[in-house]
Amino acid sequence: MESSVYLPAYLRRYPFCMSRVRLNAVEQADRMICIEKASLSNDGERMFDDKGAPLAAWLPIEKLLRDYEADIDLAVEMCAILSDYALLEPFSLQPRSKADR
Repeated sequence: MESSVYLPAYLRRYPFCMSRVRLNAVEQADRMICIEKASLSNDGERMFDDKGAPLAAWLPIEKLLRDYEADIDLAVEMCAILSDYALLEPFSLQPRSKADR
């Protein structure tokens, strides 16, 4: 049964994430895929075959990670454009709990 609750991509990608790679202070085009060490186990699902080729289980995860990173890049680009047009301004935010109201 599929849940009707929206789960942000930030949470759906868990336990994976991607990291930018710098070599001699130069950012590389490829990114490194990271996994939380605590989520590794010997009885988990295989993601790659013995030759290192991705299995079907890996493909949707890789797509999610690539799409997530592409969306971050687009958001950075959009914020830069908004900033160029002086459409952004700083503000302070103080979160309060319901008990503080």
